[in-house]
Amino acid sequence: MFISHRRIGKRSGKHFGFTLIEILTVMAIMGIIVGLTVPASMSSIRSSRLTMGVTTLIGQINLARQVAITQNCQVEVRFYQYGDSAEGENATQPLTGKFRSIQLVKYTDTGTYVPLGKLEHLPSGVILDQGTQISSIFNLGNGIKAGSAAYGSIPKVGTNYNFIAFRFLADGSTNLYPASSSWFLTFHDAHNGDSLAALPSNYFTVQIDSANGHVKTYRP
Repeated sequence: MFISHRRIGKRSGKHFGFTLIEILTVMAIMGIIVGLTVPASMSSIRSSRLTMGVTTLIGQINLARQVAITQNCQVEVRFYQYGDSAEGENATQPLTGKFRSIQLVKYTDTGTYVPLGKLEHLPSGVILDQGTQISSIFNLGNGIKAGSAAYGSIPKVGTNYNFIAFRFLADGSTNLYPASSSWFLTFHDAHNGDSLAALPSNYFTVQIDSANGHVKTYRP
């Protein structure tokens, strides 16, 4: 019986591997693929955050209206501005920050108020735009109230904040002046800036009916 012996690892004296040109070509292709997929992934993430933001906002507005009607009281919807050091802002200077949180406050018959639940934060990177052209809620004096530290401390922010607010009344309407035809809140990604004259490419806008408190949303 004859047994054939073979050498493992060699074949006809040739060695197998990649040349430098082949490695550089593969790396270049991978770089192109990454360059094409990363922007698309970031856009998808931002869009998802905006969707989460509008869900938070609509939920809070609907809850405020429901509590006002069922408990025969007034409920204030507050939008808070404060500096976030993680975003490169000065945490002690609210004007360096963005409007990025919501809280409901119930007013009693005696004029005192109590928070309804915790401060609800918008997803990271999502802010309420301060431009009056696309967020008419910043047209102060039409039922909109402005406030600051005099209203007390809030969790994780303390007294370094500003806020604007409107109220739901016991019949489900709001204190927003009907003479103002439209009340809008526009949210978008913080990298677009915080006071835009025109709508960015990715945003959502919520319209509030001052007479009945109902809301509509708009997305591009």
